[in-house]
Amino acid sequence: MTAPTDDEVRALLDGISSPPWACDHDEREGYEWNIHIIDYDWNRVAFMATPGGKSMVEQEANARLIAAAPLPQLTARIGDRRMR
Repeated sequence: MTAPTDDEVRALLDGISSPPWACDHDEREGYEWNIHIIDYDWNRVAFMATPGGKSMVEQEANARLIAAAPLPQLTARIGDRRMR
C-alpha cells in the first residue's frame, strides 16, 4: 500500500463530520457489543456491532483506531484550515 496523494487525501476528507471523534459504547442490556463512533456534535460517524463475531478486544481496538484518525494532520498537509 502506498501513501495517498494530496488529491486523494482531499477526496477522503471532503464532507466528513467534524472532529474530534470518539467511541460511545451502548450500555443497554443486550447491546453491549455496539460501539458508536461519534463526531464533535454527537452525530454518528460509524456503527460497529459484532455479536458473536470478532472479539470485543478486537472490536474496541478497531473503533479506537477509527476514532483516532489524524484529521488535523491530514488537513494541515493539504492546506485546509477547517480542522486546526
